[in-house]
Amino acid sequence: MDLSNDDNFYVAVIAIINSFQCFSLVQLLTSGGFNSSTSTIMYFVYEKVFKFSQFGYVNVMAISKQAKFVTNYSVIMAGIMLEAIH
Repeated sequence: MDLSNDDNFYVAVIAIINSFQCFSLVQLLTSGGFNSSTSTIMYFVYEKVFKFSQFGYVNVMAISKQAKFVTNYSVIMAGIMLEAIH
């Protein structure tokens, strides 16, 4: 199973587009809802940056999200490599 960089880039772009679509629904319909019941990660980032000016908080959140993505990707790739060997 070959996972090229083009495929990963395509999945990342589609995921970003989907997150922006979810953001617009939350923003227009509920603004996060009661007690943030319909809030998404993108809406949470928007609130922290543009409403509360907490840039450092969002920066740490982005770095931890990237670290989680790299860790998950490494585990998946290791599993694929082990499967290919056996």
